[in-house]
Amino acid sequence: MRGSTEFYDNDPEGYSKKTFDVDVSEIRDRFLKYVPKGSRILDLGCGSGRDTLFFHRNGYVPVPVDGSEGMCAIARRNTGIEVRRLLFSDLDYEDAFDAVWACSTLLHVPSKELPDILSKVKRAMRDGAVFYLSFKEGTFEGCREGRMYTDMTQDGLRSLCERCGFKTLEIWSSLEPGRQTVWCNAIVRK
Repeated sequence: MRGSTEFYDNDPEGYSKKTFDVDVSEIRDRFLKYVPKGSRILDLGCGSGRDTLFFHRNGYVPVPVDGSEGMCAIARRNTGIEVRRLLFSDLDYEDAFDAVWACSTLLHVPSKELPDILSKVKRAMRDGAVFYLSFKEGTFEGCREGRMYTDMTQDGLRSLCERCGFKTLEIWSSLEPGRQTVWCNAIVRK
């Protein structure tokens, strides 16, 4: 995991420029139909702050965290909101959030560590809270493009979430706008 945070710390400005304007509105809309206005949303691995800013401007209370100090600084600048530097493995919130948004972030966690991370996410959620998470679709696990990746199939993601005590609401595949990357997405409930 540390290797992935170093990747983002090496060029946080460049990564922000590549991701800040990516249109994830269809996925966000799908998630937000389960999340009432005014809800506290943990933006887990907030990166450039793109989604934190959207949540803030649209009546939600985002709490952004990221493991990369460089990305935290960029997100603070882009949003005007304080961003906590926090690795997934150090997630220490309890019963604090109505929703968790982990858009293209947990894919950097080795598969053997995912159950522990998901249990920490679950602990951070209030009863009935929803959780969006996404992975590149497939079965690859290892280093790619200088970062650790764990890909997921729909069956694998459903199984992981259910083993960790979540109720599956939706699982689907999507094509990243302007690219050929296929994503495996899930919305689950505590």
